[in-house]
Amino acid sequence: MRILIATNTYTPHLNGQAVFTASLAEGLAGEGHQVTVLVPGINRTESEVKNGVLIEPTPTIDLRFIHKEFFISWRYGKIVKRVFEEQRPDVVHLQDPAPLSQMVLKEAHRRGIPVVATHHTGPAIWAPYLSEHDPFMMKVAVPILWGWIVSFLNQADKVTVPSRASVSMLEKHGLHVPVKPISCGVRLNNFNQALTLDAALARHQFGLTENKKHFLYVGRIDEEKRVDVLLKGLANTINPDVDLVVAGSGAAEESIVSLAKQLGLKDRVKFLGKVEREKLPALYAACDVFVMPGDVESLSIATLEAMACGKPIIAANAMALPEMVHPGKNGFLFTPRNPQDLGKRMDQLINLNYRWSQMGKYSLELVQRHDQNLTINNYADLYQKLSKQNQIKRHVPVWQRLPQTLVNPYGLVVFAQWAITVGVILISLLTRSSPVIAASKPQIDILTPEMMQNIREILATLRYLDLPSNQANGVLAISNSLRNFLSLLRP
Repeated sequence: MRILIATNTYTPHLNGQAVFTASLAEGLAGEGHQVTVLVPGINRTESEVKNGVLIEPTPTIDLRFIHKEFFISWRYGKIVKRVFEEQRPDVVHLQDPAPLSQMVLKEAHRRGIPVVATHHTGPAIWAPYLSEHDPFMMKVAVPILWGWIVSFLNQADKVTVPSRASVSMLEKHGLHVPVKPISCGVRLNNFNQALTLDAALARHQFGLTENKKHFLYVGRIDEEKRVDVLLKGLANTINPDVDLVVAGSGAAEESIVSLAKQLGLKDRVKFLGKVEREKLPALYAACDVFVMPGDVESLSIATLEAMACGKPIIAANAMALPEMVHPGKNGFLFTPRNPQDLGKRMDQLINLNYRWSQMGKYSLELVQRHDQNLTINNYADLYQKLSKQNQIKRHVPVWQRLPQTLVNPYGLVVFAQWAITVGVILISLLTRSSPVIAASKPQIDILTPEMMQNIREILATLRYLDLPSNQANGVLAISNSLRNFLSLLRP
């Protein structure tokens, strides 16, 4: 089959969606399918074939000086049409509702090609930027975001999610098209090798002490991952012979390192930064227990990897994590965002160290259903069924019955991204401070001429968006206002 995948993130980026998309694409290519991936051109300027997958980058403005994963694809309409003409896909698979995916969805509909959309995350992932203590955000912004996400998904022929918890969540928010839970999967063979590695040598490789028990977290260090809860949980443990290993990086990394010092845990927490994926089996082998404190996990690939390495698990009792952790059998669940309960569970598991081997075997048993080969076969079967039948009649959601000004998803999301970007940059410039979502490094004190030119090009492009006339007039007015304001600034 000829399969076109559109995604806003792809390896070498280290996040669940990027890892899943690359594993799926490469797995399908390995089975003889022709796979093309459309992705923003961050660190890529030319088309390339990697592990059998054709990767087509789109023009992208790099804004990672604001946030480590902040960039905008633009001027990609011609590329999308060219890819459709050259690759002639039998099915399209969208990984997110980003502008690139919106354009691919539109083109697939125009050509009568069936569409699969996978939902990875909801507004909860944006929690650091949508304060749950702000009534406006909770009562207005979050419902609007959910409406937009579900409206996008309802335009697909089939929706897939990584867990049963995600099915319930989407149906609760108004999803009407057929939805199927398919695990993101894990390459069991890659991680089962941890079972045969020498743990002492692995600890030496990562500089871990021999006379301690090591609890491990692998993942992004961002607010929604609740690494702060993990540190506070460690501080609440009674047993002093427990150390914590943290592998990963993120926007909250600096504050988490500072918190470890404040809690007096400097000598009990080892921060490894990003660990290359090929070294992860050795890292899991070096540690005794895996902990996942995040409470918005639609699955958790890192938890699956730890299970494939035969590790006991402690995880938050939220979202999809209870599907992977059976209390007392392969670990324990703790009350989300409750460091006291987490500390209690850590002590409890330490006292049951004689059962770790048994718990690890149960983890291995549970993770078999998440084998990457099963995931690839499930998606291949789904693609085949969709390509052989007429498109499923789509439900028209309420959002699409509103005035056209409010419901052009592609145009609105593109404009919203650009407007937010310009707004954040201008506020940062005028206040001479870093944006609230800024990564700590590198420090940007002033806009360069190149940045200013990129912004002006964005604003110029707004004139040519394919929007209804009434909406286009509003966009043009805002564009002109911003352009006039920029003319007063000097980079």
